Amino acid sequence: MANNAFVRSFVIVAVLVATGFAVLAIQRLSGTAQIPTASIGDHLPDSGTTASKPMFNETRLLAPVVTIDRTELADFALLSKVREFQSLSRVTDEPHEMHPQIAGACGISLVADVHGQRFCDVFVTNDALQTIRSGKGSYAPGALIVKAKYPLSDRKNVELFTVMRKRNPGYSPEHGDWEYSVVDANARQVLARGKITSCIECHDSYTSTDFVTRKYMKQSDAPTSEEVE
Repeated sequence: MANNAFVRSFVIVAVLVATGFAVLAIQRLSGTAQIPTASIGDHLPDSGTTASKPMFNETRLLAPVVTIDRTELADFALLSKVREFQSLSRVTDEPHEMHPQIAGACGISLVADVHGQRFCDVFVTNDALQTIRSGKGSYAPGALIVKAKYPLSDRKNVELFTVMRKRNPGYSPEHGDWEYSVVDANARQVLARGKITSCIECHDSYTSTDFVTRKYMKQSDAPTSEEVE
């Protein structure tokens, strides 16, 4: 009798185990299986300690690792700065009237038709202020020069922004290591960025002032006759 009871118990357990495996197999095939996953934190040690033993074996499924596009990150930082352009130092007394050819070269067709009469105000970060006022020396890496461009001189509607950012030596040594950007009117999108040919061709005329024109400066900081030429 005892042997029969043992056999019956063994058969029941075997059936239950087989049923469990069958259910799991069906769930996996249907995509509904609840498979333990590890979080990214399981792989990261606490500060000043070594990593603890994983909760699951090394065949477990891992949570996806989020990668950051450094270009997008840089664009985000640039846009944040441009949105705060009015907190920078303005070096124009009044909106400067731009030459039609220059106005056309400064924009791109995706934004607006910027040909014809246009005006701009120029804003700079603190690390660029002394250099742009004096017209002497080189700008420090990281310095920003932001131009807000308008269709009229009333400063009411910005059409677009153009930005010069001084990069570290070696970025573009033959053109003063400047990076150029075109930003939309709301400072929500970088429309062009880098070694923009039209920008380079214009600013290569101003090597004596580190590739920065000063024609728009306030009267107290007006450029010399040599700079205007």
